[in-house]
Amino acid sequence: MTLEKVAKRAGVSVSTASKALSNGKDISDETKELVRRAAEELGYFSQSKKRKLDNRSSAHPTVALICPEIISIHYSETVTSLCRLIEERGGRASVFITGFDKEKLKNIIDRCIYENEISAAICIDNTKEHGSLPFPMIYLSRVEGENCVFVDLEGVVGDAANYLYSKGHRKIGFVGERLTLGKQRVFCEYMEKTAGGYDEKLIFCEEGRFEVIGNNAAVKILEMPKEKRPTALLAAYDEVAYGLMHTLRSGGVRIPDEISVMGINDIPASRFLDTPLTTLRVPTEELAECAVDMLFDVLSGKQTEKKSICVECKIIERASVKIFDT
Repeated sequence: MTLEKVAKRAGVSVSTASKALSNGKDISDETKELVRRAAEELGYFSQSKKRKLDNRSSAHPTVALICPEIISIHYSETVTSLCRLIEERGGRASVFITGFDKEKLKNIIDRCIYENEISAAICIDNTKEHGSLPFPMIYLSRVEGENCVFVDLEGVVGDAANYLYSKGHRKIGFVGERLTLGKQRVFCEYMEKTAGGYDEKLIFCEEGRFEVIGNNAAVKILEMPKEKRPTALLAAYDEVAYGLMHTLRSGGVRIPDEISVMGINDIPASRFLDTPLTTLRVPTEELAECAVDMLFDVLSGKQTEKKSICVECKIIERASVKIFDT
């Protein structure tokens, strides 16, 4: 497929088509989109990129790591592991941050397509905002029909809720924020199926991120009559649990004697708290290893079919949860 055919399909000159595909500043966004759509329809990206990749060793790729953020310990650990593993295999990594913004994700992928040095990508963001790509993409989340390595969200939240239920807790609450609504939904579904329902007043979706969310939910819990409070709380991720425990304890609540608290992720600080946090460990290193192995298998031609791998999580029992004794 030649650039001349792309230009003809888009109704522009070859020069304009070339500038558009190179993300030229003097070409309007409308024209860039028109040319890109024509190139996608004609399969130009795949053939053009293949020619570029054929002239470069697939053993030493430049890999785009597309991540929502790196301020989170979970994401920063994941990116750090991926960078190290890629470099150990002779490649190098370029990190791109989406900020959980779908439009920014699309723009980053466009940039990876236009920039010749990008040979492959690993996407930690779980949103698919593009069609076919001219290079391999591995997802670190479940994406149907794509190469992916993931943790089963429903299994993670279900296992955590089931653990608290098995300890005798029935008044179990959930604390999260807008970015964890998927976990909240799974938690509520689990409670409906297993516990016969849940108290909506014990479901907290707070504004903000990290410890602030836990603090805000704890303030509301402290305002409840003691008999209405939860006996256990599942935090959407560990940092939320930190805010919960700090503010509840400041308000006179004994943890875990009065309220048990559990997190998700098992970031390093969780084991060093005054009351070490019971949490569900997401195996960051294993996820990264599987993703990098899959990526290099695809680049080398060893893997030709789409593949998905589910990585198991593990409950880490510490002092923040106890058996509920009526």
